[in-house]
Amino acid sequence: MLRSLVGSEMCIRDRYQRRVRGFFIWILMVRSCWLLLLLAVVARGATQVTELGPNKLGEAQPGFDWGGSCGGPGEGSFEQPVERGAQLEVGLIPAGKKSIRISLTSVNDVDLRLYEASGAELNLVGWPKGEISGPGLQSMMYRGSRITWSGYNGVDGEQGNEYVHIEEAPLAADLVLFVYGYRAGQAQVKYSYDTQACDDSFSVYVGHRDVHVLGTIPAGLTDVRITLSAATDV
Repeated sequence: MLRSLVGSEMCIRDRYQRRVRGFFIWILMVRSCWLLLLLAVVARGATQVTELGPNKLGEAQPGFDWGGSCGGPGEGSFEQPVERGAQLEVGLIPAGKKSIRISLTSVNDVDLRLYEASGAELNLVGWPKGEISGPGLQSMMYRGSRITWSGYNGVDGEQGNEYVHIEEAPLAADLVLFVYGYRAGQAQVKYSYDTQACDDSFSVYVGHRDVHVLGTIPAGLTDVRITLSAATDV
C-alpha cells in the first residue's frame, strides 16, 4: 500500500511538473509571437530612430537647374546618390515655378520628402511626419498650389518609384526636396516645369531725327512681343 501511495504521489508530481513546464513554454511562445508581430509593424520605421532632421542632413550635390526667373518651360534629369538611413537634400524648388513634375526611380525603397525652405521645418510630403504621408496617391493644397504625391508605396506598388506634382498656381514659396534611403544606391530624378513669360519695360530719350538702338533680340526666343508708346511721332 505504501509503495502504491508513493507511486501515485510521484505520478501526480510528474504530471504537475509537466503542466508547469508546458505553461511556461506556452507563455514563451506567445511572447515570441507578439515580438515578431511588433517587429513586422515597425520594420518600415525602424531606421527612423536615427533619422536626420531637415537642418541636419547628409551632404548631396543638388542637381536641379531651374533656369531664370522667367522664360517658359524647362526639364532635366540627373542621378541622385542615396544613403541607407540618411535623409539627403536633392535641391531647392524656387518660388514662381509652376506645373512642376518631379519623379524618382530606384531599384531600392527610397522615399521623397518635401519641406518648406523658410526654416519652419514644415514637412509637407513624406512618411512618417508629412502633412500627407500615406501609402497611396494623395494631395493637399499649399498656398494656392495643389501638391500631389504618389505615396510611399510608389507607382503601381513599386517602392522607390515615386513622384511629386505641384500644379494649379505658381509656387508661392521656396521648397526643398529630400530623399530618404532604406538601402544605399542610386536614384534617377526627372523633372519638368514652366515659368511665367518674361516681362520688362524701360524708357529712352529719342532726339529729333535720331536713330536709336534699343537692344538685341537673341535667337531662340518664342512668343516675343514688343510695344512702344510715345507722346510724339517715333
